[in-house]
Formats: sequence, C-alpha cells, structure tokens
Amino acid sequence: MRVTNKMADNYNVYNLNKNKTLLDDLNNQMSTKKKFYEPMDNPVIAARSLHFRADLSEIEQFLEKNVTDAISWTDTTQTAIDTGKDILRSLKSEYTSAANGTNKNEDRWTYYNNMVNLVNEFYAVGNTTNENRYVFTGARTVDSFTFNAKNFDDRAKDIGTTATKDETTGRYKGIFKYVGITEDFQLNDLESYTFTSRSDKTLVDGLMTDSNSGITLEEIAAVNPLTRTAVDETKIQNVDVYRLRLSYENLDAAQNASDVPEAYRTEGTDEQKKYDLTKFGKLIVEGSADSPYEVTLIQNDYEVNQESFAGDDNKRVYLNTTTGNLIFGENIHTEIANALNNNKTVSFSYNKSEWAEDDVKPEHYFNCIDTSVPDDKDPILYNEHEQTIEYNVGDNQVLKVNTNANRVFSLDAVRDLNEIRNALKAVEDAEEKVNKLSEMKEDSLRYSEDELEDIGYLLAAAEKEFKYATEKLDKLYSNGMTRSQDYFDTANLAGTDMGTTVKRLTIIRNRLTENKTTITAQASENENIDITTTAVDVNAATLSYGAALQVTGKISQQSLVNFL
Repeated sequence: MRVTNKMADNYNVYNLNKNKTLLDDLNNQMSTKKKFYEPMDNPVIAARSLHFRADLSEIEQFLEKNVTDAISWTDTTQTAIDTGKDILRSLKSEYTSAANGTNKNEDRWTYYNNMVNLVNEFYAVGNTTNENRYVFTGARTVDSFTFNAKNFDDRAKDIGTTATKDETTGRYKGIFKYVGITEDFQLNDLESYTFTSRSDKTLVDGLMTDSNSGITLEEIAAVNPLTRTAVDETKIQNVDVYRLRLSYENLDAAQNASDVPEAYRTEGTDEQKKYDLTKFGKLIVEGSADSPYEVTLIQNDYEVNQESFAGDDNKRVYLNTTTGNLIFGENIHTEIANALNNNKTVSFSYNKSEWAEDDVKPEHYFNCIDTSVPDDKDPILYNEHEQTIEYNVGDNQVLKVNTNANRVFSLDAVRDLNEIRNALKAVEDAEEKVNKLSEMKEDSLRYSEDELEDIGYLLAAAEKEFKYATEKLDKLYSNGMTRSQDYFDTANLAGTDMGTTVKRLTIIRNRLTENKTTITAQASENENIDITTTAVDVNAATLSYGAALQVTGKISQQSLVNFL
C-alpha cells in the first residue's frame, strides 16, 4: 500500500496527541494526587472509591457522633454511680457508729443528722446531667429526679397560686397532687413490724401539757376515765404485726377514688384508662378470694392495738397515712406471702399532695397521674418509668446506654431515716415523761401517799415505754447497717452493668477506629497515586513526547521528491 505524506502526517499527529494525552493525565495525577480526574477516566476505581467513601461516612457517623455521645453519657453515669456508692459506704459507717448501745440520745440525733445529709447527697446524685440532660430519668431527660424550689414555683404559676412552704414540716401542699401512685410489692417488702401501744396516751398528753410542776389526782381523773391502777406498765405492750412500707410518708388523710380523672378510669374505652375505682385505695392480692381488701385509714399506730388484729378470720388492713405503712395481721401476711411466692401481684394505689424539696418524684418509679395542672390542660399520665435510651453504634447494632433511677437509688434509704426520726422523738418523749414523773415522785410534800402511788404507776409505765422505744431505736440503727449494705449492693450492681456497657463501647470504638484506618488505607491505595512512580512516569512521558516531536519533525521534512 502506498503511504502518502498526508497519511504519515495524520499518523504522526495521532500518536503525538496520544503521547500528549498521556502526559496530561500524568500531570493531572501529579497535581491532584489522584488516579483519576473524572469517574469516566477509570470507572472501576471510581466505583470502588464510592463504596469506600460510603463506608467511611458511615463509620465516621458511628465513631465521631453516636459512639462518642454514648461514651460521654455512660462515663457520666458511671461516675455518678461511683459517687453514690462512696456515699453509701459513708452511710453504713454512720449506722455502725450509731448502733453502739452506749450512745446517748443527743449522740443518736447527731448520727441521724449526718445520715440525713448523706442520703440527701445520695439522691442529689440522681440529678446528675450530661449536656443539660438528666441521666437517670429515662427518656424524660429534661425532668429532674427530685423536686426543687423551681419546680414548685413554676407549677404554682401555671395553676395560678403561690408556692408556700410550711415552715414546720418543710412541705408544699397542693402544688403537686399525684393520684393513683401504684406500688407493686416484692417478697422482701413484706416485713414484721412492732410498735408500742400506749393506752395512757391521753393521760400522759394531759400530764405533759400541765404548766405546773406537778399534777393532782383530780387532774389525772379529768384526763383519764380509767381507775387509779388501770394505767401501769402492764398497759405498755409491744404490738407485733406485719407491714408493707410504702415509698412515701405523709399521704393524703383522705384517699378518695374520685380524685382519679375520668379520662383514666376503667369505665371508658380509652387505652390509657386503667384505674378501677372499685379497687382504688384497697390492697389487691392477686389470687386471693377476699381481695381487694378494705383499708382503714389511721394517722397514728396508737389508734390500733394487738386486739385489732386478733381472731382466726381477722383480715383487717390499716394504712397509717403519717408513716406510710400498711399494717395487718397473720392472716393477711399469709395470703400476701403465698401470692408473692407464686409470682402473683400484690399492689396498692394511693394519693399524695404534700411534697418537699429533695423528695424523689414518683413518676420515676411508679405509674401515677399528676392532676395539679392548669385547667386548660389534661392531667399528666405517667405509665412508663422503665424507659430506655439507645444508640445505634454499628450496622444493626443498638446499645442501651442509660440506667433508670430505680436501678440505683432505693427509696427505702430515706424511709429508714424517717423511722429513725420517729423513734428518736419517741425516745425523747418517753425520757421526758420519765424525768418529770421521777421529779413528781420525789415531791412528797406536794403529793399524798395515794397520789405518789398513782405517780408510781405512771412512772413504771413511762420507764417501760422508754425501754421499748430505746430498744426499737437501737434495732433500727443495727438493721440500718444491713439495709445500707443492701442499698450499696443495688447501686454496685447498676455500676457493674454500666461498666460492662462502657467496656462494650470502648471495644466498639476501638473496632470502628481500626476499621476506619483500614478502609482509609484501602481507599488511599485505590484512589491515590504513588508519587515516586508517577514522577518517573511523567519524566518518561516527557522524554517520549519530546522524542516523538523530533522524529515527527524529521519525517515531516522528507518528501517523495527528496526520496526520488
């Protein structure tokens, strides 16, 4: 075939352009450090690059956002639990010191005040926040664990009243009213309970309020209709019964089922309607033929005695609204124990509208209804206190990161101190009676022999009451050592669970970091050039292009005439 000059020139230009294109591609690679400038330059590498970038984007979301936030949350929670455990160690130490039988009552008050401060600090830990979110209140992260002054002020403004605190009790009345606080009991909630009967209470109250240094038989007769010898140490007895201790004291004196808003009663069809008014305020023992049990309200244990629980068929239940104790005898105890041993439900619903700062909010532990809301708003139903906060920390990997308050903070810690406070006051009252009656018994000039004999009866009763009160107080302090250890064990278990979560998150973070490093390296190898190799290629391409230009120039100078 005859090759013309035109054909030769076209081939030369074509080859020069290929060399120049190669040189241009290499120059682009050198300037961008990438193997391709546009996806069409290398579709295979470009496609792999897209996959690597998608994987990296996903890992960075997990690693730099989700896992980081989760670790921050769990670290804060674990630190708070550790702080709570330290407080509980100190609480047990105080109980141990207070249990010393040689302590005087003023010493016991000192220990009590120390323990109150510790328990308040313990519950204050429940208000720990992470980035202004409460960590122990489930999904309600803007809701504090305990009441504070701002809660009362804000609610008072909402309902158009003033937040007034009773200076004597330290409680606010009517600012927050919770209805249907429903507690489900466990077997270890069923306890034996002892209190001291005081058939002389009316007489002694009259005696203690007497402004004179002594009291006459006529005055005694005025406040005590009994015979002269009816009040003596035989009338001071320990009453042995059983109880279920509710989580709060100072309950509403009237437990009205009608306080339950109509929207939340079982008569309707709404799914949220759950309160059966025929069972409200009654002790419900699942599986018992006599359940629900009627509950009689009292405000003082002295309103009942051992006879109140006597009888083979006695199934009376009393609620002391002051102390928050459900009190009953052997028959009810047996039925409750049988039900709980067979995984049956035992529950009780009640109302409470007196709250103090630092009281734990019931919605974090129990189903209940907050009815103290503005007229234009619906009551707030709390029917889920076991709430979960989860983070997506990997492909199809979701991890629970929160710890609910009831897993760490036992409400029994403050209830124990409530009992100790009441016992301390009982010891003080009994000791005061003993001292006053002892002074009266020594005053033979003021009192006759008959009067001194009556005073002797009262003194013997007061001494026995003082003895029982002291024994009960010592027992409470002694039991407190075991109970505080139980509270520590509960918090420690929650801390262990959280520690496990922290370790898992650490492992996940390390794995994601390694994956990120690996995929970054793979993406780099896929996309990025080898500078050294490319530089050599550029030099070679440059030389080739120069040589091609020279050759093409020489060839182009030749013609068929020159050849002939």
